[in-house]
Amino acid sequence: VQNAKKTKKRQMKEQLYILTLIKPGVDAWRVASDSEHEVGVMMNARLALTATKTIELVAEAIPGTVVQLTAIMKAGSVTSHSAAFSIIFC
Repeated sequence: VQNAKKTKKRQMKEQLYILTLIKPGVDAWRVASDSEHEVGVMMNARLALTATKTIELVAEAIPGTVVQLTAIMKAGSVTSHSAAFSIIFC
């Protein structure tokens, strides 16, 4: 949807960023360089970066924390300092 009105070449370039896993870096570069809002694009670079980071937080970090907490609670022993540090800071 974001690049639907772009040329096929531009769409393929954006897909290549995604497939090579460098899309977050490209988005960060676009925000850092204060790139202008392109005509025909739904979101500017800052909003796109914010949206992807929010999705990443919800889809990865929060479930990971729930899994760690469940493992610690089911362990039945005293929680080590390293396990608590892992939950709080990682």
